Amino acid sequence: HVSLQDGDGANRIGDPAGPDGLSAAALSFIAGVLEHAGALMAFLNPTVNAFKRIAPDSLAPINVSWGLDNRTTFVRVPPERGKAARLEIRVGDGTANCHLAIAALLQAGLDGVRRELEAPEQTAGDAYRREDLAPLPSSLDQALDALEADELLCDGVGREIVDAFLTLKRFELERYHGWVTDWERNEYRIQL
Repeated sequence: HVSLQDGDGANRIGDPAGPDGLSAAALSFIAGVLEHAGALMAFLNPTVNAFKRIAPDSLAPINVSWGLDNRTTFVRVPPERGKAARLEIRVGDGTANCHLAIAALLQAGLDGVRRELEAPEQTAGDAYRREDLAPLPSSLDQALDALEADELLCDGVGREIVDAFLTLKRFELERYHGWVTDWERNEYRIQL
């Protein structure tokens, strides 16, 4: 979950006068996160196995989307407002490095706030059935490519850190793609 506070500690997500009770800053933060969603997937899902759960009807999002109390979207806005107003990023995996994930999320969201980006229309209903929404990367390979292409996140998190992360993860992928699994042995062996 992500909360935004001003210098006095007041919640900056909620705004009773804003659309759906959300502040302009919250909507811009959402827009920034969505703009960088593909690259964020590398930090939020840093293993091959993490992407195996990114599938329709899994309660993990498959597209770039946000919605009010919608558990099928990338960013969910829980129903609470006032001091409890917050955003939920629905895609983080337990293998994520929390420091890298938070740094990247804040970089992306604050980019949206700084540039006063407008959030796209919220997704109502089942986001899995929406073919008009941009898909998220469906593999670690794709997410790493998206991260490498995202100049803001590379510079914001630190070019040296991102380069080391990319090198490590691509080495993991090289080993993964060269590994013959038990399933492959059993499925494709010649029966005599």
